Amino acid sequence: MIAADVDVSTLQAQPGFDRDILVFAETDSLKAMEAIAARKPHMVVITRSFVDSSRGAAIVNHLRTDPSFGQAEIRLIEEPIEYMSLVARRSKKGLPPNSAVPGHPLPDDYRGTRLADRFVIDREVEVKLDGDQSRLIDLSPTGAQLVSGSSMRPGQRVRLSLAPNKDDAMRLVAMVAWAAFEPASAGRGAGYRVGIHFMDADAKKLNSFCQKYRAPGT
Repeated sequence: MIAADVDVSTLQAQPGFDRDILVFAETDSLKAMEAIAARKPHMVVITRSFVDSSRGAAIVNHLRTDPSFGQAEIRLIEEPIEYMSLVARRSKKGLPPNSAVPGHPLPDDYRGTRLADRFVIDREVEVKLDGDQSRLIDLSPTGAQLVSGSSMRPGQRVRLSLAPNKDDAMRLVAMVAWAAFEPASAGRGAGYRVGIHFMDADAKKLNSFCQKYRAPGT
């Protein structure tokens, strides 16, 4: 479960709290993704308010598109306490806690970060992915597509640096959503084309950056 920070300690302090249910604060979304990749749970429960945020949308898109996270069912809830009450009722009836089906399924037409506009950024902006000079294909308030000389793998945590100048430099934490080898062509060496989702980014600030440094005519 991924819930608001204020709910996590309250849930875990409840008598009879099932320790098999891992609860992560929204601010610990990277740890949540690491746990999902390692354990491959059958269900991931997310509060509706979080899934509507850029960070929540990034997580959902990872879970839906990246096979390394397994095939978890994504369920949306309004209040975390409702789910815990459901688990408790199932336990009293002798059913395993993980048989509880909370909330509502993710809508079939949910697209999350894919709705974000993507921008081609001016080539004068210095771009580094995990410290290596990289070529930025496009940028949005929620993610980016780049070509890097270093191999990347889905689920890998990376750092992106965008430096048009000292004043507007940005450093972002992201997770690789997909990666594909790109052979050498027409004056360019071989590399790895990767798509990344930002995990702790200020979407408004990034949108302002995109508008300010978008390539002329795009």
